[in-house]
Amino acid sequence: MGYEVKLLIGEVSKHLEPDYKRSETPEIDGNTLYYPYLEDKNKKWIPNGREKRRFQIMGTLDLCKIGGGPLNKLVDKAKVKAKKPPKQYIYWYPDGNTEEEEDCYGDRFKPVSVKEVVKALEEEVAEAEAKGEEQYRRFVWALGFLRAMQDYAGSELSVLFYGH
Repeated sequence: MGYEVKLLIGEVSKHLEPDYKRSETPEIDGNTLYYPYLEDKNKKWIPNGREKRRFQIMGTLDLCKIGGGPLNKLVDKAKVKAKKPPKQYIYWYPDGNTEEEEDCYGDRFKPVSVKEVVKALEEEVAEAEAKGEEQYRRFVWALGFLRAMQDYAGSELSVLFYGH
């Protein structure tokens, strides 16, 4: 059953970038805590053998508790359980400066097309209708929000699920 699920809607970069080793000891720069990249003797960052893609957030929506229906199945399918996947290492920027590679439960991100998310939400709404139940308002809001974003930005949009 899903709790704390947030939809992060945006665009995945087209290019893979190398990822670099970071210090295990954080440093403080003003109000920012960060882990600096490790450098070799020539002052160049040391690659760690993985590649990443950047994710630029264009909108977010908090769905809270989503239950165990089609959307929850899609959320589970979209989680990367590997500790350090070799490719498509996705980052997102909640405040414009912070890089995140996993959610608050340690799951790594995998983008899902907006089209797939809309389909899962439509199934959720249809199931509630068929049972004569009241629509979960956040699903209705999410459908409208995603359809509007899709109309504006097209099929290039993707969703990252934060939480479970």
